[in-house]
This record gives sequence, C-alpha cells and structure tokens, in this order.
Amino acid sequence: MQVDLFTTAMRAEFVAGYNPPEAATSATWQRFTTVLDSRARIEHYAWLAPPPGIQPYAGHRRFARLEVVDYRVENREFDGAFQVPLRDIEDDQTGGYLLKARQLGEKARHFPGRAVLRTLAQGRSLTCFDGSPFFAPSHNLGQGSNLLEYTAASGDGQRHQLILLVHRGPVLPLIWQNRKPFVLRDNADSREAWLQKVISFWVDGEGAAAFGYWWDALCLRILHTPTIAELISALMQAETALRSFRLPSTLAADEPEYVHEQLTLSPQTCTLVCSTALAPKLRQILVQDSVPDASGTLVGNPYRGAAELLVSAFLNE
Repeated sequence: MQVDLFTTAMRAEFVAGYNPPEAATSATWQRFTTVLDSRARIEHYAWLAPPPGIQPYAGHRRFARLEVVDYRVENREFDGAFQVPLRDIEDDQTGGYLLKARQLGEKARHFPGRAVLRTLAQGRSLTCFDGSPFFAPSHNLGQGSNLLEYTAASGDGQRHQLILLVHRGPVLPLIWQNRKPFVLRDNADSREAWLQKVISFWVDGEGAAAFGYWWDALCLRILHTPTIAELISALMQAETALRSFRLPSTLAADEPEYVHEQLTLSPQTCTLVCSTALAPKLRQILVQDSVPDASGTLVGNPYRGAAELLVSAFLNE
C-alpha cells in the first residue's frame, strides 16, 4: 500500500474507534462526572462553594458571605505511540495495522473514564474543594463522615470497597477537565522517517480528573468477605450516613440543611462503584425482589433497583 494512502486510512480508523456511533450513548462513568471544556493549564474552582440555603424571612435581608475555596486542578499531558516499518506498510495485504489504529482510538475514548475511576479510588488521599480528603471522617466545609468501615463475620482477611455516588443537580461527584481531545498524528512526511524506514504514529491529549462535592459520595471499606445479608446491612449503614450529611451553614442562625433527606435511590440518581469480588452479590441485591437475611430466610429486598452498578478493579485492595 502507498504510504500516503496508509496514513490516511490509519487516521480514519482511529476516528472510527474514537468516535463510533455508540459513543453518542453516555457511558456509566459520565452519569456521575461533569465534563468541562478546559481552556487553561490550571483550572480554579472557587465557584464550588455552595450558596446559602432558603430560610424563614427575618424582616430584613441577611446577606451571607460565600466561603472562599482554593481548589486548583492542573491538566496533565497524555500520549500513546507506536511505529510501523516502512516495508510492512508496502507489503500490508490484510489491514492488520489499521486495526491497531482503531484499537488505539478505542483506548483514547475510554481513557477519561479510566482516569476518573483511578482518581475516585484515590479519594482517601487526594483532597477536594474544601481542602480535606474527598473521603474523610470529617470535612472542613459541611458536616458528616463519608468514609465508613464495616467488618463482616467470615474472617477471611479479604478487603473490599464500595462507593456510593449521588448524581443529581448541576455539580456531579467527579469532574473531567477536557483540555485537548486525542488526535492521531504521524511523521510520514519527515526525512527522518524515510531515513530510518519507520513511520511513527502517536496521539496526544490533555486533561485531568477532579472531585465535585464530597457529600455526594461515600466510601465504605469492608473487612472480610460479606454475605448478602451483611451487604444489605452495610448499605443501610451507608444510606443512614448519606442522609445525615449537612451542607455548610453560611449564617449562624440558619436551620441545618440535610442535602439528601429527600433523595430517592434509583439508577437515575445513584451509582454503586465496587471492587471486583463484590460484584456478583451486589448484582443480586440490585435486581432481586427477595434476599436472604442472617438466618437464610428470604425477606423483602430494600435495595432492589436502588442504583446503577459499576465494577472497578482500581478499588481492589
């Protein structure tokens, strides 16, 4: 195949993998991620401080001062590259290298989702907008612990993680800064390529994952492998904590505002992200009408249809 035809076909195959027709349907990670078009090397999120709540009128205006937050997220550069010998291009009869370009496009398309899940898994150490870790026993803005522990009775020493994400409202639990989308390039027109008889192909992209509001996420760490009944108990513990989260008060006399007191659990509002070993039991919990209790007796399932399930190996410990 002629080199110019080959490089044109490689770019077309990359685009086919990067923007296929099915990409119009949002992936699961996009349901809980705000995708922002980034125009700077570093983005500043001072606007993440929540506004004051609605309170009874006191006969005069009470102007609250918004909290000042210094949450900055720097975009990172990413790339992927490979080389194809010129002789292989000239002899290519099967189009095998074109499949490599399409596969690279697919990897580039899925990369933001992987970056978001990797960042989510680091939520106990990476800070969020209020200066505290995203998952922490207490926070600098707002009240509540979104880092919980649960111990199962099996005693097998295995560790598991379960993260509950609430995605409703204008700000979602995770953020992806989309600075530069991936584009396939090559050096086929360069003197170096013909001198070395190798054509180089590469993609460059730029972006970063960040956190939204901590009170829209809860991490539950489970010691020992739980039964279905124990998982139900752990979910109840998580739901109780979630509904107790209080937004920061901007005026001392304000009534407490419980952010999730009216939340209806459903796949449209909630996603459960779990480590791989928990997935089979959680799938049963989310679809079955009845589940076994601690004695093995079937009882009504309070979490049927409560959330979308996403399995992430990044949560494996």
